[in-house]
Parts: sequence; structure tokens; C-alpha cells
Amino acid sequence: MRVPPRTGLGRVQLDAREVIDLLLALALAEQLGSPLMLSTVKGLRQKLSASFPPEERSRVSGLRRRILVGPSTRNVTATWKAPRAAVLRPIQESFFEQRALELTYRANDVSTVRVVEPHYLLLSWPAWFLLVWDHLRGAVRMLRVDRIESARITESTFRVRSSESMLATLGDVFAAL
Repeated sequence: MRVPPRTGLGRVQLDAREVIDLLLALALAEQLGSPLMLSTVKGLRQKLSASFPPEERSRVSGLRRRILVGPSTRNVTATWKAPRAAVLRPIQESFFEQRALELTYRANDVSTVRVVEPHYLLLSWPAWFLLVWDHLRGAVRMLRVDRIESARITESTFRVRSSESMLATLGDVFAAL
């Protein structure tokens, strides 16, 4: 089968979340330096961004800068599991809307309830992490998404901190990935 060069998709109806998900997928491809997609990704990203009202475009483009790609995590490969489906939507929404997240987090067989500000998403293949300001600890933390047992968006909003300062406070923890 051959697709004519001038063929387009026609009218595709996407809601705002679907467009944002596509933009985030494109940002991830850009961060990974995927040679298979990079020839058209810029134009596709611009077309998707143009679908937002002008006042929303800068916020949406800021989301791209909040997706980080780190080195592969060989030490978590054996224990990584798919995140709970019920926590993914609240995580995404709190990330998009810059709203704090109340979550139950399990590490070393101990569960804690915390309020966190999800500043960055970090992929260290195969694991996804949230780079957060943790109100319980009063510090930057890197939380494995698959260890989040429950999540609820709060009314509290936050301003995004710089990734450099957040990663610098993690020091050896991030370097160990």
C-alpha cells in the first residue's frame, strides 16, 4: 500500500488532555534523541501547540521542559512494575496543573502519606520517577511512580523550581541511577 504524498488525516477531534499527551510523547522522543521521529517532530509539535489558545501555549510548551531523561536504571529493572492505573490520572493532572498531590508511597515495606509538588517527570529506563518537593520531608525527593499506592490532587498550587537545583540536592542518589 502506498500513501499519496498530499494525504492528510483530515479533521481529527482531540481533547486538550489527548493533545498534551501527544506533546509529552513528542517531548520524550526529542529528549531521547530518537532518530526515527526527529525529522518531523518539530513541525508536528508546532501544529499541536497551535491548537491551544495563545494564553495556554506558553504553559503547554513549559511542560516539555519538565520532562527529563536520565541514564538507564539497571538496579531497579528487577523490581520495577507497571504503575497502578488508578494513580496515573491524578499524577498527570497534578503535573499539568501544577497542583500538589496527596499520595500514599510505599518504600521498604513502609507506607507513608505525603503531600508533594510534582515538578518534573524523569524517565530512567525502565523506571519513571517524580522529582518532587516533599512537604513531609521538607526536601526534594525522587519518587518511583510504581511505588505510589494512591493519589489525590489537592487545591494547593506551586511554582516550578529549577531542575538543576533540584537535581543538585539529590547528589549521589541521582548519580547512582
